[in-house]
Amino acid sequence: MHIGALDISYKNCSSGQAQLDNVLTACFADGVDVCDYVVTMSPLGLACANLCLTALRDMAKSMVVSMQSGALKVLSSALAQRQVATARSA
Repeated sequence: MHIGALDISYKNCSSGQAQLDNVLTACFADGVDVCDYVVTMSPLGLACANLCLTALRDMAKSMVVSMQSGALKVLSSALAQRQVATARSA
């Protein structure tokens, strides 16, 4: 599965979303159960994974959805610049 960054205002039009939709549609058509899972190596890792997969992810989604469109543009721009800088340093 591909997890990529995207502009929230176009979230349903991204190539990552289209690819995920295609993968999930094919899996469901073939009767494959689809779910998130994490393999942890310690009790601390398990606690962090559970926190990230539940409370923190839901909180982050709620915050992004409730942002004003101007704030979303600033956040999207900052994240895009960081991705470019990271890609160049790799």
